[in-house]
Amino acid sequence: GATGTLTVAFRTVNPLPADGRISLTLPEGFALAELLQALPVEGMTGLLVASPVSPREVLIERLRGAVVGSGELVSFTLSSVRNRVSSGDSGTYQVRTRLADNTLIDVDLD
Repeated sequence: GATGTLTVAFRTVNPLPADGRISLTLPEGFALAELLQALPVEGMTGLLVASPVSPREVLIERLRGAVVGSGELVSFTLSSVRNRVSSGDSGTYQVRTRLADNTLIDVDLD
């Protein structure tokens, strides 16, 4: 599949700390490049550092941002995502927010 930029959007349930983390797992058939760039679009400030954890999972670390409150819409872009080869339903993207020590805050597995 073609490689491009993915926009990820979700609504927080609990606050996301300024140094919090976001883990994203892509559906089967998608893949991440080794060098990724994440950029905040809405609801977050500061720098985002993207590190691949596996071929389909990335950890986004927040640096020098502000706390994101409960119920806030958050979005960011992630570069170098390879799309599936076939068309159709893309599957389930899993988003988890975490504290800096990796303690789970919120989970969206749908």
